[in-house]
Amino acid sequence: TKAAEEVRCLFGINQLPTTPEDFQNLKYIDMCIKDVLRLFPIAPYILRKTSEDLYIEKWLIPRGSAVVVPIFNIHRNPKFWKKPHDFYPDHFLPQEVNKRHVYAYIPFSAGSRGCIGKTVAYTFLKTFICSFLQKYEVEADGKVPNLKLKMDISVRSINGYNVTLKPRIWK
Repeated sequence: TKAAEEVRCLFGINQLPTTPEDFQNLKYIDMCIKDVLRLFPIAPYILRKTSEDLYIEKWLIPRGSAVVVPIFNIHRNPKFWKKPHDFYPDHFLPQEVNKRHVYAYIPFSAGSRGCIGKTVAYTFLKTFICSFLQKYEVEADGKVPNLKLKMDISVRSINGYNVTLKPRIWK
């Protein structure tokens, strides 16, 4: 796969990323992680309270109102995403990111209330994925649109998603 080849080209089959430059060089892995978090954000929505009166078109949202930000829906809105329901890492090519509103992608929330663990999460995910792809090949038995999801405090699959792992043999 393209992701496994990126890992192999950068780190061989045993070395893992350790420096900030190593993590920055994982361009395709980064795009893959971001598109997974777009399709399946940890929290499907966040709650906020307005700090001042706010008008959206002709509608007034008074100061102190509770507002639900539907992250799951924003992340699948065709206004922002070329293939809103598909895994498509190219959504995160620099030229695509530059076309989108900054808040069209908020898997860790955003602004002053954004998740302070975001950098740690990305670092962990990249390290894990590099190690995993050096050792295993993954085959999936279905497609993402066939997943049945449950959304409350987090997003998760109801019907599961089976994959087969095989030891990776580098040629």
